[in-house]
Amino acid sequence: MKEYKLLTAVGTIKRIRNPNGKMEPVVICDYNSFPLDPQEMAVWNILIWKIMDMKALEHAYERLIPTLPALRRSLKFCIERMQALGIVAVGTGKTEEEARYDLLSDLYIVPADVSFRARMKTFVKLVVLKGISPKRAASLLRRYDPSFLEREIVWISEIDPISTAELIKCLESDIGDEITEDNLMDAICGDGVSTSDNLPFSMKESPFMLPVITAVSNLYLHRQIIFDRVTC
Repeated sequence: MKEYKLLTAVGTIKRIRNPNGKMEPVVICDYNSFPLDPQEMAVWNILIWKIMDMKALEHAYERLIPTLPALRRSLKFCIERMQALGIVAVGTGKTEEEARYDLLSDLYIVPADVSFRARMKTFVKLVVLKGISPKRAASLLRRYDPSFLEREIVWISEIDPISTAELIKCLESDIGDEITEDNLMDAICGDGVSTSDNLPFSMKESPFMLPVITAVSNLYLHRQIIFDRVTC
């Protein structure tokens, strides 16, 4: 039977000064900094803002091979190392829906910086560094109009870090506009049974599962959120 496998990047990129005084890019995930070599950075950059299967990732990676150092590891080894670090997430399942849920269920949702300044900075990068035409870059950065559920997801994630599975449980509780930082955890774990560890398993059968992972995927693909990890 065919197994579906989906991948995405986790964390956000930042430039910091290393001990030698040189600026270098690192990925920030779960409040930790991960310096990446050129091969790992290429893979992470391919996956950020995307949810891809292995075939699509391999195709995108092959186009970058001429720009990478001659001595490099296999793509499979590179992905496994980045997955162990937590900066690449992998989901598998018998269907694409199952794989997508497995991918997203324990990832934490963080609102992205979608301010005018941030969008202009991205516009310049797309035009100057990527060689994309100004018209195409402008279309890529056009402000996204989220659905009602997507707006609610962003609003909840602004209150406190929340995983996709926890978000499903929160919406199941149907407390609506009453959600605050104080009662958010009650909405998630107030039944005395649910925990952050078991929710990815128990929420698989929730009627909210498919609408939520669809909305979360849309927000991510439209650069409205990023994914992170939170270790207690």
